[in-house]
Amino acid sequence: MRGEDLSVFDQPAGERRAIGTAPSEEIKAVVASLGGIFETVKRTPLRGRMAFLRDFLDNAFPVNDPAIQFNAVNVNGVPAEWVLAPHVDSGRRLLYIHGGAYAMGSPKSHRRLTAKFSEIANAACWPSTIA
Repeated sequence: MRGEDLSVFDQPAGERRAIGTAPSEEIKAVVASLGGIFETVKRTPLRGRMAFLRDFLDNAFPVNDPAIQFNAVNVNGVPAEWVLAPHVDSGRRLLYIHGGAYAMGSPKSHRRLTAKFSEIANAACWPSTIA
C-alpha cells in the first residue's frame, strides 16, 4: 500500500495522541470517567459481564440539559425513543445506527451523542435499538 506512514496510530489504545502534545482536558475527563472499569470488569464473573458493561455504558455519559426531550415510543413491540434538542424541527428525522454489534450500547448510552446530532441536524433523532 502507498501513502502516508500511519504507524504512529499503532500504539496501544489510550496512548494515541499527536506526538509532542499532552492529552486535552476533554480526553482526561473521559479517561477519569472510565475510572477503574477494566479492573472491575476483570473481577466481575463472566456470566455478569455483559449486563455490567451495558449498565456502565448506559450511565457513563449522562445528559445534563433538562431541555433535551427523550420521547419513548413502541414500534411493533420494540421499545425506542426520539431524541429532540430544544427548538428543532420535529418533522425532520434522523436515524442513528451506532456500533457495538447490537451487543453493547443502547439509546440511553448514546443520548449525549444523539442529542448533539439532533441539535446539529435540526431534526428528531432516532437511535437504533438493541435487538
